[in-house]
Amino acid sequence: MSKFTERLRASASDFGVGTEAAPHREPRQSKRPYFRWTEETHEETHAEPPIALDRVIFRAFDELVGRVDDFDRMAANWRCALTLMESYLRDQFGTIRGCPDTAKHFAAIAAILAQSEINA
Repeated sequence: MSKFTERLRASASDFGVGTEAAPHREPRQSKRPYFRWTEETHEETHAEPPIALDRVIFRAFDELVGRVDDFDRMAANWRCALTLMESYLRDQFGTIRGCPDTAKHFAAIAAILAQSEINA
């Protein structure tokens, strides 16, 4: 058995997937804990939940879809628009992280830039 196969089997077992696993079995609870911000966590840490770049990008994309009037053009160019918005927001992310209230405004600006690029 190759090292790749051994690593693959070891990784699969971490997630509860075995070679004899039935496709109809119920999903198991993850063994790896995932951190989630809750009100209790927020009160304990006295910190704001971090601003995630992907959430700002999705907000911008949602804004863009709301502005589009030609859905055929949008369907053909959504990847380009998403890339453009991600690039712009990644450049501005330091400012967004410093002042989280600006996230929705930067998302709107990114949507406007992407829309003008699609319409050009």
